[in-house]
Amino acid sequence: MDLKQIDPAIKAFQQAIAIEPNNPIFYNNLGYAYDSDNQFESAVEAYRKAVELDPKFTEAYYNLATAYHVKNQFEEAIKYYQQVIALDANDSDAHYNLGAVYQETGQFDLAIGEYENVLSLNPNAPDVYYQLAQVYQKKGDRLMMRRYVVLFLEKAANQPQFQDEIKNAEQMKAGEGEQ
Repeated sequence: MDLKQIDPAIKAFQQAIAIEPNNPIFYNNLGYAYDSDNQFESAVEAYRKAVELDPKFTEAYYNLATAYHVKNQFEEAIKYYQQVIALDANDSDAHYNLGAVYQETGQFDLAIGEYENVLSLNPNAPDVYYQLAQVYQKKGDRLMMRRYVVLFLEKAANQPQFQDEIKNAEQMKAGEGEQ
């Protein structure tokens, strides 16, 4: 969202809610606008209202989880990513981000499970292979780390957006990237 448009967007969504107070989409969009303006508490309140109005609104649960994840409130992030997955088991972004939370909190086996779920949904996601390599490296499993490094390097070849990860993966493969 364009930073110059955040305040007008917040006002517009507030006006829309005043007209149609039971529309969960308006609350979700208001939450997103608050999030874009670093108004965490207001964003969470709006997302919560959206899911209260529509308990199957996966996008609002996802946004709620992401807001908590960004604030390092991992237990809440886990809870809401799991809710997204309960509503849509094929949401690869929710599986990926849940894996990231598990990885950040040292729950490596759970992270591996979520990343594997992503690969079952999208086997051509280079970043997932990279994350798996990193998790296995942190676990001290060099064999699996190397396996995923090789797969990552194959999948990421000729994709310039992965140049930093490719450099790091090559170091991991050579044994220089040990942690």
